[in-house]
Amino acid sequence: MTKENVFGLFPFLAFPVKICTSSPLQFPLLTGEKINKMDSLRVSALALASFLFLSPVVHSWGVDGHLTICRIAQARLSAAAADAVKKLLPESAENDLGSVCSWADHVKFHYRWSPPLHYIDTPDNLCTYQYDRDCKDENGVKDRCVAGAINNYTSQLLSHGNSASQCNPSSHPIYNYNLTEALLFLSHFMGDIHQVWDDNIIETADERFYDSNVDGLVDALQKNITNEWADQVQKWENCGGNKPTCPDIYASEGIKAACDWAYKGVTEDSVLEDDYFLSRLPIVNLRLAQGGVRLAATLNRIFG
Repeated sequence: MTKENVFGLFPFLAFPVKICTSSPLQFPLLTGEKINKMDSLRVSALALASFLFLSPVVHSWGVDGHLTICRIAQARLSAAAADAVKKLLPESAENDLGSVCSWADHVKFHYRWSPPLHYIDTPDNLCTYQYDRDCKDENGVKDRCVAGAINNYTSQLLSHGNSASQCNPSSHPIYNYNLTEALLFLSHFMGDIHQVWDDNIIETADERFYDSNVDGLVDALQKNITNEWADQVQKWENCGGNKPTCPDIYASEGIKAACDWAYKGVTEDSVLEDDYFLSRLPIVNLRLAQGGVRLAATLNRIFG
């Protein structure tokens, strides 16, 4: 089984494939693209006003949001995890996970099985998340959601160092994972599952407070992680039961935040003033920080 006969030709990859393939057949039926309560919210912040649109269209943290999460995470890696990540990253990334953290968004229309991996579709009238109820695609295929994707790519990366995962000709094809792509998918999906708004709040914050320099946002969040939120970090990292990752916790937090903050007091076509932006920005910052801390914790558990 080759990449070509599973996905079709994929000539625009900016980096060489390092470790075999990761086809949807090797994917324990995991995919996901829209967190209904999380991703269907589109916020456009312009000057002193923001505009909210409730829409089924999928949006994301944007490049800056995903870059922020991955930069926070990479700075928190153990020596073993940092070494593994460095080896798996494409050379063009120059050991900067953040620079390729939006890769999964760019390949959605070429890896046509992947769009449902970016979201969870929860019932419109509920502010709760249940894996068995909600983690499925539009055809009802279970495990095809962002929580399932995080579980899947975590499992793939746990095979790191296993000869069966490194294109061993004698190994069964089902174990031949592309661990570079697994790393990039996992890193991106960890951002998606922590999303509550799209990138407009982040872009507005960058412009107002950091001179449109995302590094300023990263630095500010890292300082908060070591100071203001220091007593919460261990709880963020902990999954319990020696689990390498716990996306159900992340998704449950996200849907609660969406109901408590993103949608509260808002109707479709509402014009949201500065008070909305300023009151919701701390929640956005918190979710970005949690995503970075948890991505690092997951990678540290995977790679030791």
